[in-house]
Amino acid sequence: MEKEYFAHETAVIDDNCQIGKGTKIWHFSHIMSNCKLGENC
Repeated sequence: MEKEYFAHETAVIDDNCQIGKGTKIWHFSHIMSNCKLGENC
């Protein structure tokens, strides 16, 4: 399954995240586990 969001190669994305279509996660970001981010959050 292809990602429907952009994440910079330096971003850290923990397990169990819901990331909405079209979301952009920029450099050095840390998306913590169990979060909901982006489309219709």
